[in-house]
Amino acid sequence: MEAKDRRRLSETMARLADGDRDAFAEVYASVRPPVLALARRLVASEAVEDAAQLALIDVFENAHAFDPSRDALTWVLGITAYKCRTLEKKRVRRRIAGAPDDHAPADGPDPERVAERAELLRIVHDVLGDLSSQDAEAILASAGLVERPDIAGATFRKRLERALVRFKRIWRTRHGVE
Repeated sequence: MEAKDRRRLSETMARLADGDRDAFAEVYASVRPPVLALARRLVASEAVEDAAQLALIDVFENAHAFDPSRDALTWVLGITAYKCRTLEKKRVRRRIAGAPDDHAPADGPDPERVAERAELLRIVHDVLGDLSSQDAEAILASAGLVERPDIAGATFRKRLERALVRFKRIWRTRHGVE
């Protein structure tokens, strides 16, 4: 993007931050191509469109926080990079943890119980996705879903204890219950 286009984007983004809804279409048209290009470099090919869309949603949800003294493109790409890295980490953790396939048919005698269990598992995987890889690994190892790290028993127990504290904190923040 050329310098004059970047300046124009920053001006338009400042208008959007001030509440000018007419600026939305212009900002969207300006930032979508670079957001999509960055997403292509940071996430798996099947998730590019979703990652770009989620990043754009974050940009527009946080437009009010844009500082007009900053470069808008840099600000937008920073949000995009963060969102893409977060989504990619979650995708990798889910693959490692063997998350259930969302498209698998529900079987069992009680479809309501199966649906409740699937929703609970989805929430658990979502919370695990926000933990560090070391925390997620400790929790999954304690459940027997992955191999336990080759560390001393006391070290593993302390790591698990701390991981569970962080897991509960995220859970409470999102769902308000334990």
